[in-house]
Amino acid sequence: MSDWADEKLKKWGVFSAMKEKGVCGFPAQSPTFRVELSGGSSGTVALVDADVMMIDGIMSRVKAEKPSLFWMGWDWYVKGLPVSSIAFHHRCANKTVYNRMSALKKHVLIGSRDFILKI
Repeated sequence: MSDWADEKLKKWGVFSAMKEKGVCGFPAQSPTFRVELSGGSSGTVALVDADVMMIDGIMSRVKAEKPSLFWMGWDWYVKGLPVSSIAFHHRCANKTVYNRMSALKKHVLIGSRDFILKI
């Protein structure tokens, strides 16, 4: 299940990076939309769907409840920093970064389960 959370967090990282750069367009009545990565020759297009929006909501809750965990996840998934840089920035050991990423994935799994049960 941790792989599921990791995949969703990776998609959330791409979405958040695009949102941070201000290149996301939110259409008025569509449950999904496409984010086109401009400036590259690859022409990559990433699909943003309900799962990414659900993860974005979960991460907003994590940010309010455990900001240090959120910012470590931000550095890992959005900025794509290596473990050593994250550990240096947060003044902790590399093993602590891995443990907190595991805790973040657990928060995502629990949050997604709670979200699905509310529906």
